[in-house]
Amino acid sequence: MKAMISYLTTFFNMLRLMFSRPFLRRKNANENLVLIPSFSFSPYGKQFSTITQKQQLMQASMTNKISAMCNNTLRLLLLTLTVSLSMITFSSKAQTITNYSYAASSGTFTALVGADSVRNTSGSATGMIADGVMSAPINIGFPFVYMGSLYSSCRVSTDGFLTFNTSGSTTATNALATNTTLRPTIAPLWDDLDGNSGSGKFSYKTEGVPGSRVFTVEWLNWEWNWNVGSAVISFQVKLYEANGAVQFVYNPNASAAASGSASVGINGGTTSGSGTYLSLSNLTSTATVSSTTETTTISAKPVSGQTYTFTPPAAPLVDPSSLTFSNIGLTSITLNWTGASPTTGLAG
Repeated sequence: MKAMISYLTTFFNMLRLMFSRPFLRRKNANENLVLIPSFSFSPYGKQFSTITQKQQLMQASMTNKISAMCNNTLRLLLLTLTVSLSMITFSSKAQTITNYSYAASSGTFTALVGADSVRNTSGSATGMIADGVMSAPINIGFPFVYMGSLYSSCRVSTDGFLTFNTSGSTTATNALATNTTLRPTIAPLWDDLDGNSGSGKFSYKTEGVPGSRVFTVEWLNWEWNWNVGSAVISFQVKLYEANGAVQFVYNPNASAAASGSASVGINGGTTSGSGTYLSLSNLTSTATVSSTTETTTISAKPVSGQTYTFTPPAAPLVDPSSLTFSNIGLTSITLNWTGASPTTGLAG
């Protein structure tokens, strides 16, 4: 990218120099006439012409306008190019689920304050604490890169998962390995759950500054399973703009889980099977992940602040190649180049 910007800068600096270099004047016997060396695209090099002082001023004025135009065009092109290349390189965070690193850690569960309520497809917030309900699409607040693709919205389920497939419907049958209708799926606690505990709250919030924003979905005081009648567990999913990481954070409530049989982990792509998911073995500090065997029987609650993080590899930034110019005019120019691969998920 730096090489391309340097190339463009040199190109337009040459244009400005060609049109704005000072005119050398040499008076003759007639005070109103001067000899001005002017440049032409002739194989014979410099050509001399005799012009009047008024013509000289008009030529100088035109030169200044052309120079200013070159300056403005250069600024616009460099800005457009910088934004475009940022979008291209931003997309290449990861391509397969097994490229994601996994880490278990001890953190702090902090309940959301000032968050928006998750709503169902009818616009109801109270309807989103019932058993087996999928939300309406939710705006993440920034382009989130997951498995090499960009997502700006998601849907969440009372059954403890988030999906980027905005046409999918909820199911209490947890199946990270085999389910294809909900992929890509992020599942902090996929089981038959609901928020009818008497204090259940389903909310989301985007926080931070551009480039470092975090999108959080929170299932607060949730029932596990759906018929317990009181709060069993609270948990969050966090999506990080800066590096594409996915994080789960937990907080146990007073009541015990009843007949728990959860799956916890992430999957991607559109096909099922080995190598398309990462499944946690349990909710302890020593939990491991597998891409070949899904655990669907998790029933023990984690300790407060238990955190699991999935992080994609940082892809090297590769400069585009094959830069060419076309449709060159006084006020516009078309740049053509081959972008660094992959560019999956880009729009516009």
